[in-house]
Formats: sequence, structure tokens, C-alpha cells
Amino acid sequence: LYREMCADKGMQMPYDEAYIRALLADSHFRLFFEQDAQSRRVAALLVHTSGSHAGLLYAATSNLGREAHAGFAIYRDVLGELAKEGFGTFDMEKMAASTHSTNAVYQFKQGMKGVLTPLNGEWQWCRRKWMLLALYLVKKYIWKRIQA
Repeated sequence: LYREMCADKGMQMPYDEAYIRALLADSHFRLFFEQDAQSRRVAALLVHTSGSHAGLLYAATSNLGREAHAGFAIYRDVLGELAKEGFGTFDMEKMAASTHSTNAVYQFKQGMKGVLTPLNGEWQWCRRKWMLLALYLVKKYIWKRIQA
């Protein structure tokens, strides 16, 4: 699904199958699918969980799924399932409006009618708190040098 969506939007695949399999080997990552009446997969969500929090990692919708608005259906089903399992929050991430083609994603997420929580700048989420310091140091000192 993601490969089809990337091809349609002229994007490169940001990961390979081995990467997804490695994530799914960890119980904190789950892959959900939405199917049409002919049992074809038309939408997918890759979700990470921690405690009572869940959040979006990747989402994809096929051409058939977009025509049938499967994106709304999968969020309805996944959010309902996660709520039943006791997850209190779901972070859809990357909510900024844009003048780029990704503005459609922003508009879609606005249509979900959740609570928009603005964050001051970028943030990181890590299960191991010591990794936050490592990520900060890499971004502050190494990544800026690479970009210069």
C-alpha cells in the first residue's frame, strides 16, 4: 500500500520491508489494515504504543481506498480498538498546515475532530530516557555540521 501511494505521489519509499518487520517484532508496534468488500487491503496504519499512549508512525491508503474514503474508516476502527484496550491518547503527529501537497494530510487530520495540542517546536519520544540526551547532542552538534 505504501509503495503504491509513494509511486502515485512521486515520493521515495522511506523504509524497506526488513525495517517494518524489525519494528513489528517489538510488541510496542502494531500494523492495522482496512479491507474492502472483496477483502482487498485498502488502508494501513503502523502504530507505536507505550503505557496509555498510542501514536501514528506510518499511514497508507491505496487508490481504491482513497476512492472509498478508507482512511477515515481505518482511523475509526483503530481508534475504537485502541480505546477498548485502554489507550487514552493517540498522537496523529505532523499536524502543521502547509502549502505543499502534504496540506491534504493536515486537512484530513483536522477532519478527525480530535484535540489539537500545539507543541513548541519539535519533540522526541523515547522509551529509554538517556536516548533523549544522545538525540539532542546529535542534532545540536553533528547534524548541523553535516547540513552546513
